[in-house]
Amino acid sequence: MGWSGIENGALLRRASREFEIFITIDRSIQHQQVIPSSIALITLRVTNNRPDTVVPMAPRILKALTGSIPGTNTVLAPD
Repeated sequence: MGWSGIENGALLRRASREFEIFITIDRSIQHQQVIPSSIALITLRVTNNRPDTVVPMAPRILKALTGSIPGTNTVLAPD
């Protein structure tokens, strides 16, 4: 999307105009930013964003996608 380098607050605002859900591995974003009421945040508690780390979480992510509420954060950790 060409959004690298955008600060978290601006990133969430921009994402809220384009998406319903924002998935991140940035654990601090929920504490540093106000989540816009138009977007749900899903935070993955993983050590990195490599496919071998994230793909095993796909079933839990899909479940979280269907139950996410705008303006809230859902935290998912690996089993």
